[in-house]
Amino acid sequence: ERFRASANRSTQAKSREKQLAKIERIELQETDQSRMRVQFPPPQASGREVLSIQRMDKQFGEKVLFRNLNADLERGQRVFLLGPNGCGKTTLFRLILGLDKPDAGHVRLGHNAKLGYFSQNQLETLDGDSTPFDTIHDVMPLWSNTEVRNLLARFLFTGDEVFKPIHVLSGGEKSKLALARLMLSGANTLLLDEPTNHMDIPAKEALAEALKEFEGTVLCISHDRAFIQALATHIWEFHEGRLIPYAGDYDYYRFKRKDMHARLPSHPIVKQAEKPAHQPVTASTNVNLSPLKQRKELEKKLAKAEKEIIRLETEISQLEAALNDPAIQQDYQQLQALSEAIGQNRQALETVNQEWETLGEQLLSLSK
Repeated sequence: ERFRASANRSTQAKSREKQLAKIERIELQETDQSRMRVQFPPPQASGREVLSIQRMDKQFGEKVLFRNLNADLERGQRVFLLGPNGCGKTTLFRLILGLDKPDAGHVRLGHNAKLGYFSQNQLETLDGDSTPFDTIHDVMPLWSNTEVRNLLARFLFTGDEVFKPIHVLSGGEKSKLALARLMLSGANTLLLDEPTNHMDIPAKEALAEALKEFEGTVLCISHDRAFIQALATHIWEFHEGRLIPYAGDYDYYRFKRKDMHARLPSHPIVKQAEKPAHQPVTASTNVNLSPLKQRKELEKKLAKAEKEIIRLETEISQLEAALNDPAIQQDYQQLQALSEAIGQNRQALETVNQEWETLGEQLLSLSK
C-alpha cells in the first residue's frame, strides 16, 4: 500500500502483489476458531513484598552472568525481565525457585508468597509418559472425571486427546497443559519463562487477558513485544551484569533505556564474544551522494534486508519444527540450545523488520 502510488516503487509493489496472489488461501474451519479459556482463581494474598534479591552473584566457569544483583518484587506488579540471550534470565528464575544456588547473596521470599513456575522447556515440569487427564487429576485428585475433562476442554483438549502421552503433544499443546496446571496451583506469584513461545494468536490473547485479571504478581521473561506492551507495569533489564529496574511500562522503558545506560559507570564483568544472529543493515545513506545514487544504495540495502527477513523466518520455522521432534524432546541440553537459538533469531527478526521499515520510509521520502 505504501509503494503502490510511488513512480519508482510501483513495479516492486506490483511484483510483491503477484507473489502474494500465488499463495494458496486456506479457509479456517470453525474448530480452528476455538479459543482456550484461562481464568486464574483469586489466590491467597501475599505480603506487600513478594521477594527480594540481595547482593547475588552467579557465574558458570569463566562466564560471569551477574555481580551484586539487587531487586525487589512487590504485590500486584507485572514485571518483565528483558535482556540478550545468555545474560542469565532463566538462571535467575532457577535461583529464585531454589533449583540452582547462587555463588553469593540470596533470595528472600515475602510473607505468604507462593510461587508458580512456567518453564520454556515443558518437559522440565511435565511428565512425558503421563497424559493430560492424569496431569490434571494428580493436581485435583478429588475431581470427578467430568470435571477433569471440562477443565481440559477449556484448554482445547477433547475426546481421546486427553489420553495422549505428553511426549507426543505439540509444543503449543504442552504449553496449554502446563498453563492449565499452573492455573490450578493456587500460586499468587507466577514466574513465566517465554509463555507464548508455541502459542497461536488467540491463545496469546487469552493468556494476556487472564494475566491482566490475575490478582497476584507476575515476573515474566518474553521476547514478544506485543505481549510485553499489553501487560508490563515494570521492566527489569539485564545490562552488562546489572539488573536495571524501570518503574513503568514497555514504552517508558524504551524511552529511558539509552539515558539509563549512559549514566551507568563501567561494570567489570567477564563477557564471552558471541557471533550475532544478524549483522544490522545501516539504515542511512551518504547525504553527499546524488538522489539517484542514494536511491540505488537504499534499494540495495532494502533487498538485503528482505533476504535476511526470509532467511530468519525460515530458520525459526526449522528450529521450531526441530523443537517438536519427540527424539529431541528427551534431551534437555538440545532443547535448551534450540530455545535459545529461536529467541536469538526472533530478536534479530524484530530488528531487521524495523530496519526494513526505516529503509522503506527513506526510499519513499526520496521519491517525493
